[in-house]
Amino acid sequence: MKHILSSYVLSNPISKRGITDYVEWQARGEIVQHAEKVKSEHLLGRDYDCWDLHTQRDRYWVITSPTNLYSQTLFPSLDYTLSFQVGVMIRVEATQRGAPNETHRLRLTPVWRRWETAATSFDEAEEAEDFQAVGMKCRQCLIQLTRPRQS
Repeated sequence: MKHILSSYVLSNPISKRGITDYVEWQARGEIVQHAEKVKSEHLLGRDYDCWDLHTQRDRYWVITSPTNLYSQTLFPSLDYTLSFQVGVMIRVEATQRGAPNETHRLRLTPVWRRWETAATSFDEAEEAEDFQAVGMKCRQCLIQLTRPRQS
């Protein structure tokens, strides 16, 4: 019955094939019988596409940006799963922000301070003027980087 469902769903065949390939790679040995994009949301500057996938053994949520697979047995609610995905991505990005190590930070302290201020402003920006101000702060970072180092 699941294989018939796909004939009643309109979807982009290229996106659907990519999601299907991903699930069959991650859920080793399972064959996707039905894939349906059920939701798209734009959150914090990123698009998240949510897919409902059925295999011969299980059902999965697949959420993009980046793509992750969640068993519907462990994550029965799509809304909860999307919230989980967004939270994980925020935490991953937070650990990647800033100077790679303390030596770099000390050498480039003025630039890093401006960069972190711009990043905070970007996170809080809502209006076009806010984003323009972020651009100006980033410009100041570049100017600071190109200035000759004074000994």
